[in-house]
Amino acid sequence: MIVDNNPDCYTFDNSNAIPISSWFEDLEDKELQKIVPILESLTNTNDVRRYIKHFVEGDKINYMKALKVLAKKGYQRFIPHKHDLEKSSSPV
Repeated sequence: MIVDNNPDCYTFDNSNAIPISSWFEDLEDKELQKIVPILESLTNTNDVRRYIKHFVEGDKINYMKALKVLAKKGYQRFIPHKHDLEKSSSPV
């Protein structure tokens, strides 16, 4: 699995990629913390590609879709933060 802020890094294998925003010089950045529950849930899967394709939309994570997809498959560890539910996606 690839977690990266630069889509060029996963051009040839985007089915394994989860985009994340850049955090340069932002001491208040919480982007990696926001995706930790998703990553923890995906550790229980045999093939992350089957799930990533349902909630990664271009260069964004759709947190509502991630919640639905992972919960539907029985991965209850993914509990998004309230502010993530209020946003439909997180731009990179």
